[in-house]
Amino acid sequence: MGIFSGKPLFSLLTALPVLLGVITIMFVFFSDKSTRLSYSISIPLFWFSLFLLISAVISGIIVFMIMRNQLNRSKRLSNRDELTGLYGAREINRFLRYDVERLYRYNGDLSLILLDIDNFSALNDEYGVKNGDVLLQQLSRLLLKGIKYVNKEEKEFHGIRNSDIAFRYENQGRILIILPETHAKGAYIAAERIREAIMFTEFTMHSSDKKLRTTVSASVVSFRTQDDTVESLLSRAGTLLQKAKITQNSIVMENPLSTIGTPYDVTLTESTAV
Repeated sequence: MGIFSGKPLFSLLTALPVLLGVITIMFVFFSDKSTRLSYSISIPLFWFSLFLLISAVISGIIVFMIMRNQLNRSKRLSNRDELTGLYGAREINRFLRYDVERLYRYNGDLSLILLDIDNFSALNDEYGVKNGDVLLQQLSRLLLKGIKYVNKEEKEFHGIRNSDIAFRYENQGRILIILPETHAKGAYIAAERIREAIMFTEFTMHSSDKKLRTTVSASVVSFRTQDDTVESLLSRAGTLLQKAKITQNSIVMENPLSTIGTPYDVTLTESTAV
């Protein structure tokens, strides 16, 4: 409930100064001459009532701003997945339709990366669902914040760009990333950086000092023609991900030749871990 649970109290605190101020002004200026207060008393009362009115206005503004911020925060949180902090799956269509409409207007680029934690169900069975949840949380934080890792030498993954949007997808070990203004080759490079960072990161298990390593498989698809839709993009991403899951710890992308954006003569490619 947050701030809204105290709404009656805030209303009372805001209304009380107004009520006192109005009563005081009416008493000072509209009372009968025989009962009207002397000048020396009425003037201080007038300024006091004015102070009460100004205080009421300021209090009302403060209450309004607090309630508005709380409402905006609640709205933002309702769009997020509670476990990972990523956007929820139901937000995918809204964001993706917006980006597709921009492509129609400006002829830009748009790509998707669909990640899937390898053997996630088996991991839940072996280590427990709680550890699976913790892994998802840490992996999501890695995507958003970045991480340092060692692959022969120390490297750093800086996280996805501010313009990229990550979603928890289908409530399993899958994460979808929308990359606006990104062609197929750029999305493939981004996916490879993510795959490598995850592969060489040690994730902490729940209530234990034990470390866990995992890998992800990924598919990369790009907006190709004016006939592409949100549904066709997601469908192609899912189909290619199944190909990547065959070998695991790999990335599969389609031929990104497109009538929109920069074409790359790249055929179906698999990138496996060294």
